[in-house]
Amino acid sequence: MPRVSDTPHQQLYQVAGQHAGYVKKGPGPRLVSARLPDVSRRCRLALPYANVTRNVTFMQDKGIDALYRIAEPQGGYFTTAQALEAGVSRRLLSHYAAHGDLERVSHGNYRLHRFPLHRFGALIATALWAGPGSAISHDSALAVYGLGAAMPAVIHVTVPGAFRGKRPGVVTHRASLPSAEITLRDDVPVTRVERTLRDVAVTGDPSLARDAAGEAIERGLTTRARLSATADGHPDRDHVRSVLGLPGAKRAVPSRGGTL
Repeated sequence: MPRVSDTPHQQLYQVAGQHAGYVKKGPGPRLVSARLPDVSRRCRLALPYANVTRNVTFMQDKGIDALYRIAEPQGGYFTTAQALEAGVSRRLLSHYAAHGDLERVSHGNYRLHRFPLHRFGALIATALWAGPGSAISHDSALAVYGLGAAMPAVIHVTVPGAFRGKRPGVVTHRASLPSAEITLRDDVPVTRVERTLRDVAVTGDPSLARDAAGEAIERGLTTRARLSATADGHPDRDHVRSVLGLPGAKRAVPSRGGTL
């Protein structure tokens, strides 16, 4: 129905738009119809914007909901690539940013404002920047587990060999991480505690690695058996075992016949 607040001209075109452009002429019982010219174009101009506004608002809300589903297991963070895959365009991202729904934390990385600030937000954003197959590692992973010293001055992340990105304040370590050596802790993709301790033993501070290993075993984050098995997976296993305070690896003794 036309609205009372509309002008007679707008009301006429609203009625015509519902009847293929035809309206009744005169008040009498005889139906005489006339088609208004250019009704499709004029109806678009004359009709109120309420329906259009509702549709745009619906699409914006739908986009925010899609971003929420992506960001929820990531501490409120997401990437442009993830948004595009979910059907949220770059233009809509700019709209959300302009209206305070999200913020751009770095190139290609965003945070939804409906999530509180995450204490490991910088680590999450770095892992998302590095992409699939990457994980926070070394001293930074120790901080996620609450082992050893406080958060290091730089962020350590292990990335696949093909990754070539560089970022200030980020140290990249190239290695192929099996999925079994990556876990999610406090929304952060991080190397498992055994792999973390081995990495620090090889490239970090030996005293930090030893203290962290003892604390991890004491807190039940790992066991000596699991840590020993991970240490044995490194080419220099004796060095790793020594740094972590583990007993030396057992070696097979040749039999008298000269075979193992």
